[in-house]
Amino acid sequence: MTQLEENKLAAGPILGFVGGFVIFVYGAYEIYVGATVESLASLNGLPVGGLWAVVTAGFVGLVMGILVMGFSIGLLMAPDYHTVLGGLMILASVTSLVSVGGGAGVGLILGVLGGTCAIVFSPEDPSYSEPRPPVSDSAGNMPFSPQEPPKVDDPLLRACHSCEEEIPIEATVCPKCGFPTG
Repeated sequence: MTQLEENKLAAGPILGFVGGFVIFVYGAYEIYVGATVESLASLNGLPVGGLWAVVTAGFVGLVMGILVMGFSIGLLMAPDYHTVLGGLMILASVTSLVSVGGGAGVGLILGVLGGTCAIVFSPEDPSYSEPRPPVSDSAGNMPFSPQEPPKVDDPLLRACHSCEEEIPIEATVCPKCGFPTG
């Protein structure tokens, strides 16, 4: 895998984590400001209607920031789920709009960009995943040399490297055994 490919795969988790952290910090700030203003107002006997809504929105920001950071870490640990985690990262970032505009908009934008990068830049590169071993018969003999696929007469078909079934040339997975034909 080239350096550019590795950088593209790292863009989603990094942008998402930074965006989640910004959302988290702004949520904590909103809780602090709301609780401080409420306590000062109640000491002076002033009405404080609506300030607890600000504190509640701050808690939403804290939770959404933690979720976005968690999804970012999940991308590093389970990159095969990049589409799901990227979508959840976008959803949590947009939900953070309840709290100080999603981290003053910065956390929202970084979270959405991170989720988008996670969805678009997928780890389907063959060097990224573990290769499956070739299938052998019951005696342990290989039906063919792994470097040389079986011969097929039709130019629109080729043989599966695992089960030797004839498959279309453009197939990426054998319909009979499920072996990736690459």
